[in-house]
Amino acid sequence: MDLQLFSCALDRYMRAVHRDSRFWAKCTQRRVSITSAALLAAAICGLFPAQPPSFSASSQRRSVLAGSADRPSSVTKSFDAVKVLNRDISSTKSARALLNIVESEINSPIFDVQHASTAVHRLATWKHTFDEGTEKDHSMTLEILVNKTVTLIDDSTPKQSIANMIWAIAKLTPRAPMLQRLLPTLEDAALWWAKDFNLQEASNIVWGAAVLHMVRRRLAVDVVPTLIEPILQQSEKLVPQDVSNLLWAATSLEPDVQALLRNSAPILLTGIREKLDTAAPQAISNIIWAVGILGIVDEEVNAFLMPALNYTSRNLHAFEPRGLANLCLGLALCAYKDTSFMATVSVVVVQLMPRWKKRWARSIELDLVEFLWAFAKFDLRDDNLMVTCAEQLLPRVAKLSDWSLCALAWSLQTTNPDSSLHHFTEIVWKEIRRRDFKESDVERSSKGPRLWADQWQGQKEIR
Repeated sequence: MDLQLFSCALDRYMRAVHRDSRFWAKCTQRRVSITSAALLAAAICGLFPAQPPSFSASSQRRSVLAGSADRPSSVTKSFDAVKVLNRDISSTKSARALLNIVESEINSPIFDVQHASTAVHRLATWKHTFDEGTEKDHSMTLEILVNKTVTLIDDSTPKQSIANMIWAIAKLTPRAPMLQRLLPTLEDAALWWAKDFNLQEASNIVWGAAVLHMVRRRLAVDVVPTLIEPILQQSEKLVPQDVSNLLWAATSLEPDVQALLRNSAPILLTGIREKLDTAAPQAISNIIWAVGILGIVDEEVNAFLMPALNYTSRNLHAFEPRGLANLCLGLALCAYKDTSFMATVSVVVVQLMPRWKKRWARSIELDLVEFLWAFAKFDLRDDNLMVTCAEQLLPRVAKLSDWSLCALAWSLQTTNPDSSLHHFTEIVWKEIRRRDFKESDVERSSKGPRLWADQWQGQKEIR
């Protein structure tokens, strides 16, 4: 038996034992990867293959990272090659360029789990370049990447790599569905690291679980509950993006987790009130939207909304239409009326409409309806905004979702627009009748999209 192989196995075994007492439980529970105990047994029995498996090389590189005084030149060269490959993967600027590198390097002996994690993460980062043609051309590369990554993930895989891959798979959904085959292995790894994830890693996993809950409920049911308590214990350290991930996720997660996050929302919002200058526009809009959808009414929420809107009003031009519309919808659901802020929103929407309709021509309908709906909820009439939105919605009325159509009809009815929108209003109500909606359905749309959808489903069953 090769003494070097035995040494690698013994080193791996001792590090696992000293790292965490949970190792012993993992020895009996692990279903996916070979445990350190099994490696030791294999070494003793002489069952190693002729060539060292990839984890042995990985262990050697970790010991080098720890700072060996006598670093062999061959190991140094291997370590340098690892860094170069990771840098090459990280520096790609498109999905196709990334997959070209993976295709050429994935069978290299230095390709390890961190390379795989970085590749999956970067693929999500460049999602907007990952078109159908790229996915089709590199389907075999993706298949090989998935198969190899499953074999590389074990109980020593860095926890950041686990969190990054879960986030990336959720971000890519529904693109590259074959990557979802990694989820069973990642779920085991996430449970193994559950109490050790830092706040950003944990919040990213919670967000990913919400996105993927229709695909893999185990993330939401088994993994997320183990993450929530450690997160809440460190709520003062959270940043706005963390809170955005958590509250957004709460709108889709299991009822018990949703209730826990809803009840904790005031504490979470208090913790980031002084950090708003570090928040991205999307983070603020997601927080306010989630607070509205979850129906959270609290003095601490109002105490957060005031500085949040002050900060937002100075940065409205940085928002995309989806984010700004979600923000307005959240405010309306919270019944937090700031007339001055809404007037500023109206001006910005009218100013940015020429740019928006070019860039988001196919997806802007819901955003415009939400603007009009929020103004109607606040009983605010803004003819300039209504005319601007009506011009964009007129040719798209038949394509509106059911709630959007009813909400638009309710908004027009509530704000009593001037005669210049009479033709537009007639077209909207004609579509209402064509879809066999009643005036009561239109009225219920005033409660928001979630409650309307639930009640409409109930009404359909009665009808």
